[in-house]
Amino acid sequence: MLSELTALIFVSIIVEYLIIDERFNVDALLSIGGSSPREVSTTLCIALLLAYLTKKTMQKYFIHANGVKYTIMQFMFALYKKYKGEEGMKSITKEIQSSIDKSVISPIIRNYNRNAELPKKGMDEDKLISLLTEWAEHEQSRWNGQHKYESGQIYHGEPSLSSLQNKAYSLFSVSNPLHPNTFPFVRKMESEIIAMTLPLFHGHVDKGQCGMVASGGTESIILAVRAYKNYARAHKHINYPELVIPETAHAAFDKACDLMDIKLIKVAVDKESYRADWREMEKHITSQTIAIVGSTPQFAQGVMDDIEALSALALKYDIGLHVDCCLGSFLLPMLAELGYQVKPFDFRLKGVTSISCDTHKYGFANKGTSVLMFKDAAYRRHAYFCYSECVIGMYGTATCLGSRSGGLVVATWSTMMYFGKQGYLENMKKIMDAVEKVKSGILEMEEIEIMGEPATSVVALKAKRKYESKVDIFKVQDAMSERGWAFNQCQNPNCIHFCFTVANCKEPERFVAELKESVKEVVKHPEKFKSTSAAMYGAVLQIPSEGFKNEVLAMYLDATYGVH
Repeated sequence: MLSELTALIFVSIIVEYLIIDERFNVDALLSIGGSSPREVSTTLCIALLLAYLTKKTMQKYFIHANGVKYTIMQFMFALYKKYKGEEGMKSITKEIQSSIDKSVISPIIRNYNRNAELPKKGMDEDKLISLLTEWAEHEQSRWNGQHKYESGQIYHGEPSLSSLQNKAYSLFSVSNPLHPNTFPFVRKMESEIIAMTLPLFHGHVDKGQCGMVASGGTESIILAVRAYKNYARAHKHINYPELVIPETAHAAFDKACDLMDIKLIKVAVDKESYRADWREMEKHITSQTIAIVGSTPQFAQGVMDDIEALSALALKYDIGLHVDCCLGSFLLPMLAELGYQVKPFDFRLKGVTSISCDTHKYGFANKGTSVLMFKDAAYRRHAYFCYSECVIGMYGTATCLGSRSGGLVVATWSTMMYFGKQGYLENMKKIMDAVEKVKSGILEMEEIEIMGEPATSVVALKAKRKYESKVDIFKVQDAMSERGWAFNQCQNPNCIHFCFTVANCKEPERFVAELKESVKEVVKHPEKFKSTSAAMYGAVLQIPSEGFKNEVLAMYLDATYGVH
């Protein structure tokens, strides 16, 4: 704001000097405050200042990005808050908190002791393992089909693989990649995780491509954005960086820009295909743009952005292009070998400068690993944190973390070696066979439809236009939840999706049959789902206040830390 006000004053001074110049026709300039040079410049400065303040006020309170309807709803909600008063809003908040607590805190937790302090005496090992086994069996039943199948979350989970991973982890449980001299084989395995992942994306360590192992997709994305920011500052002298992304890009990009004070520009996607609109993205590229982003696939609808078009943009404007393949993981790059037509999205395209891939998704590794790949080492170096003047000695880390789990590195390496290319392909075929059966079944349904063209394992659903008044898609989710299928909820537009994995793809025929039953139940008996968690979620989404919705999110996060 200070820089903009400075610009206004500067403009007014220039105008004043122009007016003082005898060649300038003062009489030709209309002025509310008078016609003398100082009066004209003062009037201009005040007018510009008022225009600036009006713009800021209108943006904040009236002209909302979601349009006139949302603007009116936002205004009405503000009046409603005034009407209800502080005590009335507390009552509403309390009701929401109660719903959140029911969702987050399982009733079974209250059957066990509450531990808010260290025990005076250590727990007997046999009793401890017995307790953990009991808890683990309960949690496994919530995703392995015994009671429920979860969308995504668990990407393999077969006992034989878990046994291997646990053994591998235990052998290196005290290791730390921060100390390669102490743990030379952990260093070797970490470098080989990167090396083995690169060829899936048409890269190779012997051809100059490189990477790093992060703690998950979010950290991979944060590191990629950091690399672009630092690269642009060093090579292009960009001090006010901007990142241009489609509105369907993962929230990790929001988090990265929030952490590093980068201006994030979100661009609307095509309303029919849900793909990034590269023409609209081009309109927002400026001299301060450090990179653009494409997803393969994006999370909500599971569709794949046009990376070829984005690559052309990146080359045209000499900026970075990050491809978020965290969800696509090892699945997307293997689809071609299963007979699917997949457009180029990786290092075959000259404009692609980095790719993130979650090994803990379709790489079937333990949670906590992701590979960030770079076109060349120049970008990777700008992701590093190097501090030569540190009092503890010259200090540098490749990722956001200092100490890391060597056990996770070893378990990931062991998983990749255990499956090999053939083992992965066999598992990917199981998943995609289930996806095709589900897609075929949904195409036969009259009331709901698949959104866009699913690129991999995510199938997103919404009500068809003529059934929008009869089919609340969040109520369909609740009906499916009662039958043992837990979906993901998405918004803008409202939809639900199911991400198929090895852990949940065993019964596609049952999925389709119960989806049909659920839709019919929602149409015939919508009143059954008025007070469900999905109904509450849908109601919160309709509240036209980002501040209030963020407060609800904070309430949810607080609940996850509650000791019960």
